[in-house]
Amino acid sequence: MHRARFLVVGPSTRFFSGLSAYTICLANALSKYNDVSVVLLRKLLPEFLYPGRGNLGRDDCSLSFLPDIAIYDGLDWDSPLSWIKAYRFVKQQRPGVIVMQWWTSSVAHMQLFLAIANRLRTGAKLVLEMHEIVDTLEESILPIRLYSRVMGKLLISQADGFVVHSSSVKKRVAHIYRINDRRIAVIPHGLYDVYYKHIDKQAGKRELGIKESFTILCFGMIRKYKGVPYLVEAFNRLPRE
Repeated sequence: MHRARFLVVGPSTRFFSGLSAYTICLANALSKYNDVSVVLLRKLLPEFLYPGRGNLGRDDCSLSFLPDIAIYDGLDWDSPLSWIKAYRFVKQQRPGVIVMQWWTSSVAHMQLFLAIANRLRTGAKLVLEMHEIVDTLEESILPIRLYSRVMGKLLISQADGFVVHSSSVKKRVAHIYRINDRRIAVIPHGLYDVYYKHIDKQAGKRELGIKESFTILCFGMIRKYKGVPYLVEAFNRLPRE
C-alpha cells in the first residue's frame, strides 16, 4: 500500500494547550498509514504576554509522539535562524502534504515563512486547519484584529485547501477571507480519548482531594466565551436536593 508523506505544523508542549494535544494526536493518527514528520512551534510569543506563563515548560505531559515520527522542535518567534533550520528539516522530509494548524496570529510570521519557503522550494500541498477564524482575545483588540486579518489573508493565499470543524465556521471562513467554499472541508474535531484512564471513581476523588459527591471536570483555559460562568450559574440555581 502506498504511504503518503505528511508534515504537521503545530505548537509544542512548552506552551501546552488543547492544540498541543491535538497536534500530537493528529500526527500519531496519520502515522498509522502514512510517513509523518512534525515541525513544532516552540516559543509562541514573549513570555510576559502569556496568561499561563506559570505553566511554561512543564514536563508532566502524558502525551507523546510515536517513535517513528521525525520531529523538529522548534520554531521560536524571535529566532529567524530557527525558521531556516525548520525549512531545512521540511526539505529533508520531502512531504507531499503539509497540514498547518491556524489558531492565533502570534505565530503567523513563522507560519508564513514556512508557507512561502514551501511554495518556492519544496512544493508540497499546504492545508490550513483552521481552529479559529480570529482568536477571541485578538478579535477584541483593534490593532491585533487588523494584523490578524492581514496575516491570515497572506497565509491563506499560500494554501491549497482548508479544514474546519463545523459547517458554521466554514461559512464564516469563506465569507471573511473570500474563499470558494468548495476548497474548505468540514471534518469534525477528533476526540481527546488519550486522556482516558480507567480508575475507580472514589479512588480518583481521593487522589485529587475531592470530597463533593458531584464534580464537573473542565479542560483548557477558562475564558468567558467558553461558557463556564453560565455553567456555574445554572448549577447554583438547582434545588439542593
